[in-house]
Amino acid sequence: MMWNSNWALARLACAAILACVAWAGLWGCAAPPVAAPAAEPTVVKSPNDERSYRYIELANGLKALLASDPDADKAAASLTVFRGSFHEPAQRPGLAHFLEHMLFIGTEKYPEVDGYQAFISAHGGSSNAYTAGDHTNYFFDIDPAHFQAGMDRFAQFFIAPLLDPAYVERERNAVHSEYQLQLKDDGWRAFAASKMALNPDHPLARFNIGSLETLGDGTFDALKAFFEAHYSADQMALVALSNESLDDMQAWIAPLFEGIANRQRGAKPVTVPPYSADGLPATLRIQPQKEIRSVSYEFPVPSTRPHYRTKPESYINNLLGHEGEGSLYAALKDRGWIESLNASSAHIDDATNAIDVTIGLTPAGGEQIDAITAALFAYIGLLRSEAPAVWRYREQAQLAETHFRFQEPSSAQGFVYRIGPTLAHLPPEDLLRAPYLMADFDPELIDDYLSRLTPQNVLMTIIRPEAATAQVEPWFKVPYALERGPIAMDPPVGKTQFEFHLPAENPFIPDDLTALPDDQAPPRRLEAAEGIEVWLDRDLEFGAPRANLRLLLTVPDGGFASVDDEVAASIYRDLVADQLNAYAYPAWLAGLPFSISLTATGYLVDIAGYTDKQDVLLPKVLEALADADIEAQPFQRFRDEQVRNWRNEALERPYLQTYSALRKALNNSAWPAEMLADAAERLTVEALRAWRKERLTQFGLVALLHGNLDEEQAIEIVESVLERLPVKAVSPFEVEIAKVGASYRVPLAIDHADAAVVLYVQDDRPGINARAQSALATQLVKQAFFTELRTEQQLGYAVFAQDTPFRDQGGLSFIVQSPVASPAALEQAILKFLDGCPNAVRSLSDGEFAQHKAGLISTLTERDKNLRQRSHRLWIDLDLGYLSFDSSQQLADAVAGLSKAAMVDFMEGLRQRARSHGLIIYSMGKFKEPPVQGELIEDLTWLKAALPPNSRRNGGRESSRARP
Repeated sequence: MMWNSNWALARLACAAILACVAWAGLWGCAAPPVAAPAAEPTVVKSPNDERSYRYIELANGLKALLASDPDADKAAASLTVFRGSFHEPAQRPGLAHFLEHMLFIGTEKYPEVDGYQAFISAHGGSSNAYTAGDHTNYFFDIDPAHFQAGMDRFAQFFIAPLLDPAYVERERNAVHSEYQLQLKDDGWRAFAASKMALNPDHPLARFNIGSLETLGDGTFDALKAFFEAHYSADQMALVALSNESLDDMQAWIAPLFEGIANRQRGAKPVTVPPYSADGLPATLRIQPQKEIRSVSYEFPVPSTRPHYRTKPESYINNLLGHEGEGSLYAALKDRGWIESLNASSAHIDDATNAIDVTIGLTPAGGEQIDAITAALFAYIGLLRSEAPAVWRYREQAQLAETHFRFQEPSSAQGFVYRIGPTLAHLPPEDLLRAPYLMADFDPELIDDYLSRLTPQNVLMTIIRPEAATAQVEPWFKVPYALERGPIAMDPPVGKTQFEFHLPAENPFIPDDLTALPDDQAPPRRLEAAEGIEVWLDRDLEFGAPRANLRLLLTVPDGGFASVDDEVAASIYRDLVADQLNAYAYPAWLAGLPFSISLTATGYLVDIAGYTDKQDVLLPKVLEALADADIEAQPFQRFRDEQVRNWRNEALERPYLQTYSALRKALNNSAWPAEMLADAAERLTVEALRAWRKERLTQFGLVALLHGNLDEEQAIEIVESVLERLPVKAVSPFEVEIAKVGASYRVPLAIDHADAAVVLYVQDDRPGINARAQSALATQLVKQAFFTELRTEQQLGYAVFAQDTPFRDQGGLSFIVQSPVASPAALEQAILKFLDGCPNAVRSLSDGEFAQHKAGLISTLTERDKNLRQRSHRLWIDLDLGYLSFDSSQQLADAVAGLSKAAMVDFMEGLRQRARSHGLIIYSMGKFKEPPVQGELIEDLTWLKAALPPNSRRNGGRESSRARP
């Protein structure tokens, strides 16, 4: 996987990871390979973190962080190589990325093609990798019982990869397919165009994905040379997490990874500046594929890595990106010019960061960019004129410390691949707390960084369909124009008409962080009036004084299931959220976010975070939902924004569009984006006012109150709802999942050269037992499907077989996007693969079959990692009517009862149903041969009408409840 690491587009691709590698501090620590050193550095961890950690350095110089979690039900590892696309030869763009692909093919010790992925998949795990500019990160997770065997295979990537010449050509095609997949993606296209503004001698200015052209003759020799030149133990870091003790892990991990050669390559920082001496200021104009508009301002600044304890950029970005009263965002939004504003900092290279302000524009704002630019620099001037305030810094530091203090675990895989890249830049003791450290207030340093945010030190990038362009970027064919020289502003800096002021103290910072005792009880239903269903689960397992409030406000008369209802409800929701934004933004900063989402049955209000102050935020959210202002100007802005978003769905990647169409075809409460856009264009502000008066007159209430709450607090929450909303008994809308009773094929008109096909095969009945069979079938075939169609046949980069449940109705989907094969060829490749599945399962040994079952069961029974993950699981069970709140365990038990003979029979039925009851949704791309199987349905809405309902759920919540 190629990692788009452009700082200007970090918000689109990699902000989370880049944030973790944006600090520095070099550390050298020699240690014996197995025995812990006497002065072993202590890794500082959150008081809420029950894992144990150890930093070591192996005899070959490889750095490692070991994490022991006795309760872990997944083990995981990441190995980061501190070399990436910055280090590949200029004449071989994409070579680092290509090597990443090739390491997965096989090793001398384990030469079976894709054997590593097959082993990981069979034992309930997953694996991946990405290539960034300055590093390449490989990672996987697996059932802990098989971690050591998985690590042996993993280590061989870096000891003795085959780099098999027989697969060089095939994997070149895979890299080229990945490149083709991104050709119409606006994030990648803007990234490519932004390279035109860089110093051409900086490696970021180069094309870095790779293609058939750049990975041409002599690639095998180039791969070997790159591996030997750059893959060295002294430039690698390992992070490993399992349920074993640290001593046990170290005893076997060290011998496995000490086989990696230490070629003593040393660090290889980029020494060329990202911009030429006369490169800034500059204005870059880009024409996008979608109807999107934005203006961004990238200011190169010295690296913030040496200042990770101080974080001057965090202080600045907090003020630049603030959305409260008096902010830059509020002023521009009130004029109807912008939709969003984000301020961030990202790592460019060892010497340089960038502070980036990116503003999403309305069409009107697209005509006011000069004034927006002037406003930005006027606001920066305000920051300079008011000296950095220690109380603001301490407020940020207090919030960061609170978040660290009550940090909840992430997934094992998420932890290892996030931490891995930071071992190159952070001292061991700060590996975990660095993102939260704001220990040293340094106003002079803040002023120094502010002094670099000037009109003379900026790349301004304007993305608009109307952009006037004069050139075409060579790799993605992006129309662009680049102008060196002063950027335009009107009025000049210092003569702005805006009234700005910096934010006041945050009233939502929690004062009471008391955690109640955990009652160890499952969710229980509280007594409530008719029309109200309230479930309480006091849950303090994760040790944090947080709670998640989920309030489903159902509406009568069919819910929001019609096209017109969905459109009106969506735009009204946006108006509510917008009117709350200035008030609620400080709550978000304080770790108390809210959201209002749309369901088929009504509105789902979700408030999460620290319990303290939830009782302050909730009433405001409910009052806004009950009676938000519906004024013409904001209505027009949000209606137009929704229309653009729905129209833009037609420009998503083909395989994403086909899968989205599948979900909409089967759900009676989901509609094609084109229909939604058409309905939105018909909606008027008067019609929306009438809609609210008619449709939001009463609500039913289903609530799940989960976390640091007792019954008294739960009752107060319900009373708060009753005081502000008319709550009565409401007959819920029936969500219907269509039955695929015959074979159909549905074409989509997608403007992309690649073909795409999704073949969906529905289970013959709903319920847990059928879902268990389709889930195990997916587990048995998904890696083989990938290996056969992607690695062996090289049909495309996007190749998936996946379990596809819709509510309680199971099924499997087979998805391929291809630049080389027609939909007809893809259809036949999928069907041929399915023809071989019965014998493939039959040929499994009893041990191999048991391994697959155990791997799936391990995934299904994986423990919740944090409160929000558990809240989501409980809500899904409540929605589907599993009031024992254990549907995952029920599914695992059903899987445990499946025999190999039963799965052979299921595979035979799957093969037959794929032909007799398969639903194929496809796009032609540049090809002429469509699929041939099934009745041709020319339009998705016709298909929805043709498919009868299969299962009914009253919003997923029948009085009889869903049963296996």
